[in-house]
Amino acid sequence: MALTSVRVQFNGTWYNMTLNSATGKYEATITAPSTPQDDVPILVRAVNNTGYQAQAEASVDIKWEIVPPVVTITSPTAGSWYTNAQTPVAFTLTDNEGGSGVDLASLSFVLDGEALGSTSPGMACTASGNGYTCVYTPPEALSEGAHTVSITVSDAAGNVSNTAEVGWNIDTVRPNLGVTSPADGLVTNNPTLTISGTASDATSGLVSVTINVAPVTVADGAFSQTVTMAEGQNEYTIVATDAVGHTSTVTRSVVLDTTPPEFVSVDIGPDMDAEPLGNSFIITVVMKPPALSYHAEETVTGTVNGAPAIFTEGQDCTWTAVVGRSKDDTYAVVLHAQDAAGNTADYSVTFPCGLDSKWDWTPPEYLNCWDLNRIERNTRYLYDWLQQEGYGTQELTTKTDWTKEDIPLWSDILRVRQNVDYLQECYFAIPEWREIVYNSTIDSGQMNAFEWDLHLIDLWLSRMVSFKVYSGTIYAGMYP
Repeated sequence: MALTSVRVQFNGTWYNMTLNSATGKYEATITAPSTPQDDVPILVRAVNNTGYQAQAEASVDIKWEIVPPVVTITSPTAGSWYTNAQTPVAFTLTDNEGGSGVDLASLSFVLDGEALGSTSPGMACTASGNGYTCVYTPPEALSEGAHTVSITVSDAAGNVSNTAEVGWNIDTVRPNLGVTSPADGLVTNNPTLTISGTASDATSGLVSVTINVAPVTVADGAFSQTVTMAEGQNEYTIVATDAVGHTSTVTRSVVLDTTPPEFVSVDIGPDMDAEPLGNSFIITVVMKPPALSYHAEETVTGTVNGAPAIFTEGQDCTWTAVVGRSKDDTYAVVLHAQDAAGNTADYSVTFPCGLDSKWDWTPPEYLNCWDLNRIERNTRYLYDWLQQEGYGTQELTTKTDWTKEDIPLWSDILRVRQNVDYLQECYFAIPEWREIVYNSTIDSGQMNAFEWDLHLIDLWLSRMVSFKVYSGTIYAGMYP
């Protein structure tokens, strides 16, 4: 036997029912009453192909659920800026008291146009009261700039909630800051310094630029500020800040040096390493160490007798230049010094001979270690030169490292006298030779004789060598 019809009577109205093959149950869609009712009768009647029928009765209470659930976004705050690219979105889903309850599966969470749901990665909802408390944490970092989310949910009765929306902004990037002037480590003699550069922020926007905490004006992305420096090292910290508090920092260290270079001494002496001897001299320039020694970059240039001389820097602020012997054996030296800050100094001196001899001693003056070293050095130089030219066989003893602490003995002074006399004897008679007096004292006249005689030997040796050159001896290959 088979059923030919199944009907249901609801609230006085009959409705045909159809078999749901998936569930094996008969179903019908009925019209609910317009108002809530209690004990509404239901009659179900089934008839088979023999005409036999059976029925069942029941009653139900009809309740109306017309209040939709409410969605409330608690964070982020609308229009706010956040430095976290994975800023969580927190919200609640709440149904009314006695309602059908929130249908979590119906959750619609649309982030920047992408539809997500209650089971999407990053979504976590916990039952709470008449609904749920939810937090969505983006599994990956969101892009810089603006973001929006819209949320809806339904209850079990099918009522759809309000649409909750919020927009916020992400900024994880520091402002762009560039300092174009000055260069770090600049050394200058100008106390007025201009600090300039560019600053911008493409996301939350630039809020301020400061130099050593003091704010500066930024116009069209550029800034320029004039400051007055103190002598010595000056430190500047430039900071750009955006709306979310990100900062970019550039530091500059600038040295103000207004002290010009200072010449300590300028001397001339024979080139003891020249081959052959007698043709060149060394000019030695000693500069005072700069007060800002950690920026001691100085250059020394100059001319000798009007011709450019190449000065080479050595140790302890010393510069030297090798120059050839002049025809009249005088050397007019003009010097120019410049430091890294641009400060300059000039100095000029004329030496009457390449030995830097002094033959204008006066009675109040006294012999010091530098004078003694000069005399002994010149003696050694002339002795070596005479030896080179084939003069003299006696060994000569000299001392060229006298210090302020040394006290010359009478035997030392006697040795100096004998050395100068021996040089004259090697070269035979020299015009204008000043006789050296041997006594128990040494005065300015004897000092003048020492230095003058050494100068004469140098002068006549130079003339002798020049005579060999111009007479053809060297050109003929008879002189090495």
